[in-house]
Amino acid sequence: MPIYGVGAIVLLFLKPLKKNPLFLFSTMMLITGIIEYIAGYILLNFFDMRLWDYRELFLNIDGFICLRSLLTFAIGGVILIYLVEPIIEKVVAKQSKTLNITIIALIFLFIVDTTLSILFRTPHS
Repeated sequence: MPIYGVGAIVLLFLKPLKKNPLFLFSTMMLITGIIEYIAGYILLNFFDMRLWDYRELFLNIDGFICLRSLLTFAIGGVILIYLVEPIIEKVVAKQSKTLNITIIALIFLFIVDTTLSILFRTPHS
């Protein structure tokens, strides 16, 4: 589900809190809880979809969040910040300048292609 990717990206902005693990963990619980609650609320109330249901679980709020999900996402966030992100950072730092230029060029071509496709699309009959 896209909510996991959004949550992971948001959590990476918490990297400056890395020096205080307890505060980082607590902040992750709060932020992931807010994201999950808002997403669940919007999905149910605007699209009539409930993609997860915590109503039977301990300390749930409207079935959108619960203590277990908050703890799970906070632990996952800590793993992301302390283990996964440093590995990714090392891999990216080792990449050659040529590879980085190639990636930037491909992204630029993708954006140009998408833009032109939108501008010059043929209308449906």
